[in-house]
Amino acid sequence: MTSKRVVLIFVVAAFGALTTNSFAQGLKGRFGWGVGLGTQQLYSEPSVTPFGFGGNGLLSYRLSNALSLNLAFGYNTLGFQIAATGGGTTTKTTNLVYGDLLLDYELMSKSSFRPFVTTGIGGLNFLHTELNNRYNDAEFLLGGGLRFFLSPTMALSLSSVAKYTTGDDLDGGQRGTTMKDIYFQVRTGFTMYMGPKTTVKDDNLFTENLDVEQLGDENSDDGFFFEEDDASGENTGALFAEDDQGSKSAESGGEDYQDFLNRLNEMDDSQPAASSSSSATTMAGSSNPKMEEYIRLKSRIDELNATIEKKETEIYSIQQALVSKQNVNAVASQTVLRDNNYTASTLGSITNYSKAYESALMKFYSRRYQEAVDLFQALLEKYPDHALSSNCEYWIGESYFAAGNFERAITSFQKVLQYEKSLKKDDALLMIGRAYVELGNKSEAQNAFNRLIREFPASEFVPKSEQYLRKL
Repeated sequence: MTSKRVVLIFVVAAFGALTTNSFAQGLKGRFGWGVGLGTQQLYSEPSVTPFGFGGNGLLSYRLSNALSLNLAFGYNTLGFQIAATGGGTTTKTTNLVYGDLLLDYELMSKSSFRPFVTTGIGGLNFLHTELNNRYNDAEFLLGGGLRFFLSPTMALSLSSVAKYTTGDDLDGGQRGTTMKDIYFQVRTGFTMYMGPKTTVKDDNLFTENLDVEQLGDENSDDGFFFEEDDASGENTGALFAEDDQGSKSAESGGEDYQDFLNRLNEMDDSQPAASSSSSATTMAGSSNPKMEEYIRLKSRIDELNATIEKKETEIYSIQQALVSKQNVNAVASQTVLRDNNYTASTLGSITNYSKAYESALMKFYSRRYQEAVDLFQALLEKYPDHALSSNCEYWIGESYFAAGNFERAITSFQKVLQYEKSLKKDDALLMIGRAYVELGNKSEAQNAFNRLIREFPASEFVPKSEQYLRKL
């Protein structure tokens, strides 16, 4: 074996060990299909063999978030050199079709780049160039690759495998050693994953995004709030009501919404009643797919409530357009909220995190800001390491902002930014900028809006931040 051949084998093997899949978290039980193109080189008796062209199709099934069973079928051309009549060498090409059953395992599962190793068996049908006939053979393969997920359902891949055959006829039946024919294959392509996904189904319950510009804005007539009871004692615009235990019921939210709440409550029942060193890791981490789904659903419920409430308050906003904004501002500026105003009985009454969190949100939407702050702060006291702690801190800031206490609101929003993992960071930066605008501090407002644009370029709040910057 020549030194160049040794180097080639080493490079291919090293490349195969370092490359792989992507972003397949949550794909367990899903089918996929893909295509690939690439090249391959035969390793046999001739010291030099040219590269050939090849392509393949792929059917995949995710046995788990890291393990896949694949059926690959494709076409390859392989070139090789033989001694020519009269001296020298001549190049010939054979072609083959193959089908392989592969098992691949992703070595990483926390990012869009996922290296994997693969092994499998298969069969091939090839053209014998000397006998001008086609024959069958078996092959065993070993290799690896890298997948990069462009989205939760689409992955680009780059792989390299060594295929060991049981015969020695791919090169026209040349006999120089007792080693069977081997060829090395490199492929690049993409895979699409099909089928339902639980978190996608839940996310489809939400059809609109939360408009933070309206949420809690004392200057807005079209807010996400409840209509006050009329003189007859009947609520004329409320979408949600609270029972004697403080739990929320959906009066017109529909079966989808109730199913959504039931799902959250089922998840919440598995959460620990108090914090511990072990629970902190579980709550804040993202290694558990169910926990990731729990965090996403609980965060998205804020948007669901806002979306439904917006529909109900369209009529209410028209009625309130007759009310002077100056009067609204005057009332808001007189609202004084107190920190740590909750009592021991409030802490004791919290037996289910989901229901307490929803109740606190409803108090905010109905402009009962002190009660909302008390319940959110009680949740932070009882569950300091809960995965939604940053959300509680965010809504405390929203309550203070709505009450006109912009300095205290900024304090809560800045606490949100201190959490390592929070879905509310871009929201918090927008509200920090807005609070500084209200305080007349243009420099700090510009810093907050620019930071949002820089650190969260894909955020839905980037256009709003750019609007504020143009006005400053």
